[in-house]
Amino acid sequence: MPQLSAELKRFEHLKGAFEIIRYLGEQDQPADEYLICDDLDMSERRFGKAIKRIVTRDFVKMNADREYYLTQKGEDAAIELDEYFADGGRQKNTGSNKVNRKLLVALPRELGAGQTTDMYIGFEPDNASSFSSPADIVLRVSAANALLSGSDDEMLKLHNDSLTQTLQLTPEMFTQIRVKVQVFQLAPNGEDITMCGGLYVDVNVSPDQAHDGFVAYSSQIALDPT
Repeated sequence: MPQLSAELKRFEHLKGAFEIIRYLGEQDQPADEYLICDDLDMSERRFGKAIKRIVTRDFVKMNADREYYLTQKGEDAAIELDEYFADGGRQKNTGSNKVNRKLLVALPRELGAGQTTDMYIGFEPDNASSFSSPADIVLRVSAANALLSGSDDEMLKLHNDSLTQTLQLTPEMFTQIRVKVQVFQLAPNGEDITMCGGLYVDVNVSPDQAHDGFVAYSSQIALDPT
């Protein structure tokens, strides 16, 4: 089981802190207090205590419209928390029946600004054949300082075989981009959705031709059996 960083351990006993960070990590835009409290079913009192601490520690900032969003430090923390809970973090009752699968992201070692390249996202096969039927998966992909082809959310059917998705990525005129991949699982009734884990990748961008050669990055995700 992964261990939380010392910085995040400060908030282990602060109710609401982890939930807010993870919630904001799943949003595509800032959210105000009322939306956060409503979506998380959190009291304003608990929200107030938690948000004050995580803003002070520079995980979250508030814009001119009094909406909250993650800083770069907060983005890193959201990924760390997703991986921690997906691997059985003690604050989440994951049980012993989770199906662990490896998530893979493959990108060129270095990207060329303005040059479109393929990005491969996949799941390794489950040799134990843990799924009796395909799982409904939502693959959420976002990129900072780059353009992505296709939808931000890809609906997939994941069974015991390997599965690969190909997206096109076009870096903008920056020195580095960040790609974030999150995996969610839909319940059979289609109403509930569970965060299963994910990863982020930082890749350097060159104004010249991108270097040859792909690099694969991986992370463990935890799924419910079907």
